[in-house]
Amino acid sequence: MPYTPTKSSASKKQETMNDEETTPTNGTGIFIDPSLNPIDDDFKEVIVKLPAQFFGVCPNSLSMPGPCPLAHCRLQPLCEAFNDENGPGCQNRFCVFAHIYRSCTEELDGVGCSYMQIPETSAKRKAHFIKRAHPYGNSGITKKEWQMRVAIAELREAHKAQRY
Repeated sequence: MPYTPTKSSASKKQETMNDEETTPTNGTGIFIDPSLNPIDDDFKEVIVKLPAQFFGVCPNSLSMPGPCPLAHCRLQPLCEAFNDENGPGCQNRFCVFAHIYRSCTEELDGVGCSYMQIPETSAKRKAHFIKRAHPYGNSGITKKEWQMRVAIAELREAHKAQRY
């Protein structure tokens, strides 16, 4: 009968500890904190229901211009060139950032878009409405998508607290 080595109980314990210490993810490499409080079930429910195009997108990047304020954010940022209201868009065909238009921050915050006060013929207004998602007008998004963008914006605090 051939000799079959067995693991010592110490190495079995170490293997179990390593399994427990692995970083939990949602399958796309996005960190999900296992110590979420029960109150955070709403956040988990929103995360699971995200459409594919928004899954893993940084909620700060989708809501505000510039990089995420979290130094170690591992979520997908939006392409700044794609969202630049004064530029032609992203010209890099190898761009690794998400090409999704950012939500109008003023609309997300519930104060109303200030560009509505600018004449419709203004180039600045046209550029803003082309490159920012709004819950109305010709932004090309549905009511359901706007609700999803609002839900993602609500994840900003959870993201800031490093729970998402």
